[in-house]
Amino acid sequence: MKIKKFGWLLAVFSILMIVTACSGGSSDSSSEGDNTSEGTDTAVSTDGELHYASNVQPPTLDPLMSNAIVTREVASVIYESLVAFNENFEPVPMLAESVDVSEDGKTYTFNLRHGVMFHNGEEMKAEDVVASMERWKEKSSSARAVLTEPQFAEVDEYTVTMTLAEPTTLALGAIANTSHLAAIMPKEIVESAPEAGVEEFIGTGPFKFVEWKQDQYLHFTRFDEYAALDTPASGLSGKKEALVKDVYFDIVIDPSTQLSGLQTGEYDIAGGIIQDDLAQLEANPDLEYITPFDANYTLLFNRKEGAFQSKELRQAVAYALDLDALAAVAAVDNYEITPSQLPKLNAVWATDAGAEFHNQKDLEKAKQLVEQSGYNGETLNILTTRDYPQMYNEAVYVKEQLAKVGINVELLVYDWATALSEVRNSPQDWNIFTTSFPSTPSPVELLYYAESYFDGAETDTQKELLTKIKSAPTTEEAKMYWEELQTHSIEDVKLITTFAANKISAYTTDVKGYKYFEVPLFYNVSVSE
Repeated sequence: MKIKKFGWLLAVFSILMIVTACSGGSSDSSSEGDNTSEGTDTAVSTDGELHYASNVQPPTLDPLMSNAIVTREVASVIYESLVAFNENFEPVPMLAESVDVSEDGKTYTFNLRHGVMFHNGEEMKAEDVVASMERWKEKSSSARAVLTEPQFAEVDEYTVTMTLAEPTTLALGAIANTSHLAAIMPKEIVESAPEAGVEEFIGTGPFKFVEWKQDQYLHFTRFDEYAALDTPASGLSGKKEALVKDVYFDIVIDPSTQLSGLQTGEYDIAGGIIQDDLAQLEANPDLEYITPFDANYTLLFNRKEGAFQSKELRQAVAYALDLDALAAVAAVDNYEITPSQLPKLNAVWATDAGAEFHNQKDLEKAKQLVEQSGYNGETLNILTTRDYPQMYNEAVYVKEQLAKVGINVELLVYDWATALSEVRNSPQDWNIFTTSFPSTPSPVELLYYAESYFDGAETDTQKELLTKIKSAPTTEEAKMYWEELQTHSIEDVKLITTFAANKISAYTTDVKGYKYFEVPLFYNVSVSE
């Protein structure tokens, strides 16, 4: 099984061979390496259960209706895409048997695998793929950012084409992206979906959806008709086996409850352990952990309405903050201060460009900029959540620090799902939003560069540079434009990358084969009785 490539497209692999945010493996701080248990491929399927504790509830299970990390975590249990990233972040066939690319780089032919079954018992055919991909191109920020006028068409029952108006080396990476996953669903479900999203959650993955009990758990069960690949498991690609019968995605907001649940055996894996509990975790011989990259924690400004339409006031915030002090409060010691909008593990795109405008720590300059901005002392709101302690602690620090330069701030605290689905959509209600962004296959797919995103329109300079990155014929030229864009957006204070952090994903020693690659992987994982 392979992707057939013409010479010009070889650049796509150099761009995509990266280890990005939310990526697999673990950092050097992990107590037990990357948790690659031996013998996983020969583990015998059981009728057991796997319980994963999550500190947030997804706003939706439709991957095209939310870019929340928790949504992609849950969606990856159910759905698959035409191509997926292997451990080197190369997009390789998943539901496609192979991909042919025309000499001009404008036409992609996806030769579909035969015998792939949906959870409803129907075989996946080209009409399902076309319907799914047509919906994806309309709703996916990656599709809109990367692809120019994409058109999907059925050639026969097992062949689909994608035709682009302009070639780009980033196309397959966009389709493999787990954010707004290009999930293949049955045609009838796609076409009957209301504006709020699909109402039946049917995919082709090794587990199928059973039940969502709000604020308690999501339940998935093994799909016995799953059509597994015979290639080695690698990243999000290759062989997937459901080695437990049922997976429970338990909603456990309190980190200490997650830890105690691990200790008692109530949970097998916990995704929301915080730094404060690390000592207890390390002291318990029955527990292990990995520390995959989490995200870039970020202050996003509302540039559509209100006071932060003023560049000077945004700059005042940037000068007022001591990011080292902020991160020490918000993330304890599991962080790095960096101007890079893509993490340094992203070997192609990470850069310190714009560092001269980052983490300035100058209160007097901040006060001058407040005065120049015309800010009249009105109360401004920071939208935040306690579901992610780092975000809440960050907001508390920002409020205190901005008071020192004469900016009055109050906190709007909501659960994460409400903050994303309701309040953030009302720009009149907030001025700063504490959030985080995982990495993406390319910088043009960073969500906050999407024209439809919530922070406001891009500058002409940003639009021009995004176009140049997308159409650049070489990685070197694209990175030159990216460095210019990052510098511009930091100086313009489009947002402030406050710190980059790793998450702590802990599990009991009864769990074998657990990995985290962009999302927690529940397939190829066994739990001892």
